[in-house]
Amino acid sequence: PLWNYCVLGAAILFEGTSLIIAIRTFNKSHSSGGLLGNIIKSKDPANFAVIIEDSAAVAGLLVALAGVFLSQQLQNPYLDGIASVIIGVLLLSVSIFLAHETKGLLLGESAGEDILKKINAVLEKSPEVKSYRPPKTMHFGPDSILVVIEVDLRENLGLVEAETDVANMRKEILEKVPKISLVVIQTSNDLGISEGGNRNG
Repeated sequence: PLWNYCVLGAAILFEGTSLIIAIRTFNKSHSSGGLLGNIIKSKDPANFAVIIEDSAAVAGLLVALAGVFLSQQLQNPYLDGIASVIIGVLLLSVSIFLAHETKGLLLGESAGEDILKKINAVLEKSPEVKSYRPPKTMHFGPDSILVVIEVDLRENLGLVEAETDVANMRKEILEKVPKISLVVIQTSNDLGISEGGNRNG
């Protein structure tokens, strides 16, 4: 079993080092909040997938090491087999978690509550907006979000005023939320306005 211990020890060292580097890199872009919470909120699988995979690898190696050690000490080879089953369950759990976290991004996940609150704040403070429907959002990438909003403006608003107000709302939303790359504001009024805007004009 000496070779087993050498191989497993070296693997734990390498995988552990990779895990520490991945966590440090991830924390640089997520200065606040817990690690697990930030992983769940993250919209970039390329960042958190490495952490999850390395964590599963280290945990699996520790289980394998325990299985080898216990089977040797207790002279029971079944313990090594049980360790293999535990590792299989661990890998299955990690794959399910990754699938759950990335499915929404593949299908077009909506923006988080913090972003929706900022959009709603802009709409609520606009004196020209009587009411509005909940904004529809979709992630195109980690830092690219589409926003579609339908608003009901005051009836006595002129066409030029309405266009100006819609343009100002769109501009303020883009400024408050840098991750938003495209804003489409539609009006339910009979003004013939359907404004769309992005960061490129």
